[in-house]
Amino acid sequence: MSQQYILAQDYSYKPEYSTMLDSSRGHAVMDQCSRSVPKNVSVFWNPTQSDMKKIEQNLKKLLSLKASACCLMGYKLDSLNGYAFQYVGVVVKKKKYIYINAFRAGSDDYLIRFFEKWKTDPIIACDGGSGFWGVLYDIENSTFEQLAFNGII
Repeated sequence: MSQQYILAQDYSYKPEYSTMLDSSRGHAVMDQCSRSVPKNVSVFWNPTQSDMKKIEQNLKKLLSLKASACCLMGYKLDSLNGYAFQYVGVVVKKKKYIYINAFRAGSDDYLIRFFEKWKTDPIIACDGGSGFWGVLYDIENSTFEQLAFNGII
């Protein structure tokens, strides 16, 4: 009888650029110009380093998720490379999540230099398509939901 091995999928990804935004910036993150954001957010909270590590252990799961909200419905991310990630804790219907606000760093990290305060201030862009997106991370289940991309002019 042959042995069967179950290989665990490695979903980990360490972004080159990531930051935890203070909960006081939560309302600003949710004020996106051209994409859907989670509804019924009641409270914002500050994720810990441990929370951030857990997200990064699961980030590649995003590559199989299709956008379920405006814009680019049904679209999937091709890669996580080249994006900067901003994390803020949110509570939706009494459940804790972390919202990820992501934007392309740009060639030669142009946008990172352009948005000098990206580590403390939410990046809000109108349009931009797949260069700007947001998603909820369910801490309890280590899953992502409500992926939404910016609109396109």
